[in-house]
Amino acid sequence: MSEPWVADSLEISETSAAAKASTRHTYGGQFPDPSLSAQTTPTRLKDDIRRFEHIYETAFSELTCQRHSDGGLKVVVRAGNYRKPNNDNVAFSETTLDCTDNTTGLKIWINIATNTLAQGATWPLTVTDFFPIAELNTSGGAVVDGTIRSRRELVAFWMHSAVAAITGTDSAEFTLDADNVGPGAVQLNLRFNRGTSGEGEDAGIQWDENVGRIRILAKVDSESFAETQVGSLRIGSLVVLDTGGELAPAGIGSTKLYTFGPNGSSQAGLQIAPAASPGPPIAGAHAPGEIHSDSDNVPWICTVAGTPGTWVKLGDHSFSFMDKLVQVSVGDANGASPQDASVQVLDRQGNALNQEVLLIVGVYQDSDGGADATNATIGVQVGTDVRDVVATKTKVIKTNPSGLATIRVTNGVSETVYLRAAPAPGSPHLDCSDLGTVTIV
Repeated sequence: MSEPWVADSLEISETSAAAKASTRHTYGGQFPDPSLSAQTTPTRLKDDIRRFEHIYETAFSELTCQRHSDGGLKVVVRAGNYRKPNNDNVAFSETTLDCTDNTTGLKIWINIATNTLAQGATWPLTVTDFFPIAELNTSGGAVVDGTIRSRRELVAFWMHSAVAAITGTDSAEFTLDADNVGPGAVQLNLRFNRGTSGEGEDAGIQWDENVGRIRILAKVDSESFAETQVGSLRIGSLVVLDTGGELAPAGIGSTKLYTFGPNGSSQAGLQIAPAASPGPPIAGAHAPGEIHSDSDNVPWICTVAGTPGTWVKLGDHSFSFMDKLVQVSVGDANGASPQDASVQVLDRQGNALNQEVLLIVGVYQDSDGGADATNATIGVQVGTDVRDVVATKTKVIKTNPSGLATIRVTNGVSETVYLRAAPAPGSPHLDCSDLGTVTIV
């Protein structure tokens, strides 16, 4: 038979502890296998003993809470010892506490910073700041009989260390469970607690069941989001952002942007969620290039920054001609014959269109265009003379690439005539006209 094993197993060597695995001690039982795993040290037995010492020295010390002999709301916590998270052993002197009246579930604990008793309706937020003692009910100026319950065992679940963390699991799975009998928990948090600044400094990974979303948080209590650094970003089976943060050519084509169907199965269109009202935005600051989809699924693009900025519709979405482009501006002229008048095609913002456009330009005796000019004739100085509609009176012309044409009016009589420009067939972007005056003196 092997020799009895000394109870203070922390004094033996790792080799001696391992050698006693599966051998029988004096009382007939077998010593446990002391190894944590083939890769870890110290032995499991040594690690277990350290854990149990911590639990017993804190949870099962003499820190009992009882009703005071004076009765009423007084309780007394007996003297004893507890261990701080940094492993310091602290002696606590017997202390009397006047409890808060008419409280259900009153918590009593030792404030570790001051080594004094404290009480409240809830435990402190940071578990390393206090040592739990008891929970009880008060009513009508007295502690309710039979309601004092020890809560010292809670430290068995709050094993924090200021020097090194307790060894974690080496399982292939680690599950956070919360109320598996009832409905799912609204939120589950995996917290990263470092330092002494309180819970507000915690970071965490949060599962929000309401929206089916995982969040990475900089502060758990305020749910502020943290910056996340990843090597690359993969959607479905394709890498869409490479290690340098650039769009990955294999995931996104050079001339298009697309999303993926369910489980990354196929490419799909880029969807912009529609707004709640028709038309472009009517409030807020916007910048050129922003795209907005209204409640009718009509796309708009911001072309000029402002509040709310200038917006135009995108594409041919059964719009009227006035919704599309442009306006024609005809200048005036005054002086001896001949006189040159400019015709400029503009976009909706009043800028030069920079596009060749077909126009009908005519010179008329009156402003309503009811009769051709009697004496005046026109010719094209800038732009292209395409053809005559009425010889020397009305022409189809084409502007230059800047949307500009210059029309020369010749008249042997001192009078005012009217030059009108309007869209010609083949110019579907236009639904407008303008009138200028040419006065020969």
